[in-house]
Amino acid sequence: MAAAFDRAVETFGTLDVLMNNAGVDASGTHVADLATEVFDTAMRTNVYGTFFCCRRFIQERKKHAGGGKIINVTSVHEDIPNAGGADYDCSKGAIRNLTRALALELAPDDGSVGVLAAWQADDEPHPGAVKIDPRSIDADGDAAWASLVLAPRGTWLLFDDVAVSHAIRSVLAGAPVDVVSTFVTGDDRFVGAITAVHDDEPTRLRDDPFAAIFPTCLVRVGPGLLGRTPTPVGPMTQRYGAANPWPWDRFPEARV
Repeated sequence: MAAAFDRAVETFGTLDVLMNNAGVDASGTHVADLATEVFDTAMRTNVYGTFFCCRRFIQERKKHAGGGKIINVTSVHEDIPNAGGADYDCSKGAIRNLTRALALELAPDDGSVGVLAAWQADDEPHPGAVKIDPRSIDADGDAAWASLVLAPRGTWLLFDDVAVSHAIRSVLAGAPVDVVSTFVTGDDRFVGAITAVHDDEPTRLRDDPFAAIFPTCLVRVGPGLLGRTPTPVGPMTQRYGAANPWPWDRFPEARV
């Protein structure tokens, strides 16, 4: 690992983005029969590997006044365990909390680190996942800037609330963006929205209509997650609130 970083620094001078994606899968062995060496391999590869890379990347960024982006790839099994997956599941839970700790430590230095994940509707998503227009998700998508509007925990609006309707009308009347979708839970609960552009700068996101409803944060999303939503057209109708995120009007949905 150290040699790889040395070569990258020698070649490029600075390191701007770190993506930790390498790892080993679950052994399929129950704990009673799980060899220490097998468990150790999962932890060393998945957790130690991520830790070592993050530490070296941060050290390099500090030489250039901080900044940079860290993307740590985890799994739904950071929360949802599998029999025979104790080695893998434990490692992914550890990576999630490592990422959270890094987010707290790097915030004062203008560093950005976080986890944003998506599942298909027929997968077993995180218990807190929300529905999103599936066209917003693309495993081959480019990097993007995203405005994430998220309801505080335990807070929601009915999808046909006047504030939601007004925001949707504003999106229809405004300049086109690359990705737009409301976040929905249940049949009719609006809990936020995502608006994103595949641009180098977030200029087009300065006036997010949904930001008038719930708190928003502007985030840089790495490649491999966000796609392109076809530009929605009017008229705006509340029927989209019938368990589907707007502007999607048919099944299946995705979740984030």
